[in-house]
Amino acid sequence: MPTPDDRLWAWTVDTALICLVWVPVVLALPPLEASPFLTWALEASGLLAVLVVEQPPSWAPEVVLAVAVWPLLAVPYYLLTDGLLGATLGKRTLGLVVVSRADGTRCNPRQALLRTLFRVLDGLFFGLPAVITMRSSGDGRRLGDLAAGTVVVRRVQGASLTPEEEAAESTESAAGAEGERRMREALLPLARYGWDVFFGIMHPRFGDIDCLLVGRSGVFILDAKSHTGLVVEDPRTGALLRDGAPFEKDFRAQLARQREHVLSSSRLLQTGEVPLQALLCFTRASLGQNARGNFPRDVLTLDLLLPYLRGSEGVVDEEFRRAVSGELQRVYRIAPERPGSPGRPVNGTV
Repeated sequence: MPTPDDRLWAWTVDTALICLVWVPVVLALPPLEASPFLTWALEASGLLAVLVVEQPPSWAPEVVLAVAVWPLLAVPYYLLTDGLLGATLGKRTLGLVVVSRADGTRCNPRQALLRTLFRVLDGLFFGLPAVITMRSSGDGRRLGDLAAGTVVVRRVQGASLTPEEEAAESTESAAGAEGERRMREALLPLARYGWDVFFGIMHPRFGDIDCLLVGRSGVFILDAKSHTGLVVEDPRTGALLRDGAPFEKDFRAQLARQREHVLSSSRLLQTGEVPLQALLCFTRASLGQNARGNFPRDVLTLDLLLPYLRGSEGVVDEEFRRAVSGELQRVYRIAPERPGSPGRPVNGTV
């Protein structure tokens, strides 16, 4: 995630670029005083100055008009760069990009408009509201980001893809989104049985949690995987294999980091009175036994998920369950989903 210094530097570059246009425009205003529109604008500026100061100096209308020119240049600049290019020129110099917090897609024009309009509030008192919200949001979001549902992230540069690789990546991305949707549909009904269900918890350090469940069986961290094939566990190394070959990533290491962070964030969980388990859920693959006759540890398919979760209900006292859920809600600033609510899409891209 970008640091506050990165955001400040990007803003400085953008301001300097706008100034390169603003200064010549302001300097060109005096020769245009004969223009009917400019004459009307100067008169309106003078009236505004009178409303602010009882006896403004003679140069006040020109200053007010010069200040009024700034948003006429800044608003289109931010709309075009953030809304069409995904980042302003200042952000691009630092490898930053604005994306939707819900699904990781590039910032759209509507979101860019909201981000731009809220710059007025973010900039009050020398940017104090922006600083406060960026520090308290956990992922560096200012008021404009909160209103637009966006977040500024650092773009990771990789090797360029061939058309075939791009098509494969697009297919895998669509399959991943479908798998996460299916898992959400399967788990959301748990809310009717006293479970608190959370989707799309985002964190810049330990990664994004697809789903967090708090029920009478304990606390569960779920990571949805849309891979196909037969998944088994290597009897020698314990690594997961798909059709005999290892996965491209160590999914268990990612889950272990998430579990460690959730555990360290809850004093009640640290007592050990509530079970905490991290699970992989394959929405399209099948599970198989290895040479020792064992199925993969902490790995389930979608059809096994609900029976497994509800199999030990009653282990956790309801009052204690509510206390743990409330603690996690305060730490991650989240609220449980309810059946019938659209919720936030599960995110695994940012």
